[in-house]
Amino acid sequence: MITSDVMRGFNDLIILSVLLEEDSYGYQISSTIKTISKNTYVMKETTLYSAFARLEKKNLFAPMLAVNLLESHEPITPLLL
Repeated sequence: MITSDVMRGFNDLIILSVLLEEDSYGYQISSTIKTISKNTYVMKETTLYSAFARLEKKNLFAPMLAVNLLESHEPITPLLL
């Protein structure tokens, strides 16, 4: 298992690389990272959403909202800018 201390400086880059492949949502991004790392790195939810906030603040990322949240069952999808 890779520790979060080792990965700290790489989380944003990992998330952006996953999003370059396809738009996705938090749980799917986390699952993709776990799969790609062959279960050696599991990004915690707090780490993931903190990274989303950081990336959004740097204008590298923006959440996409469903047109009608009451009718849509689609997840909120991050969008690379």
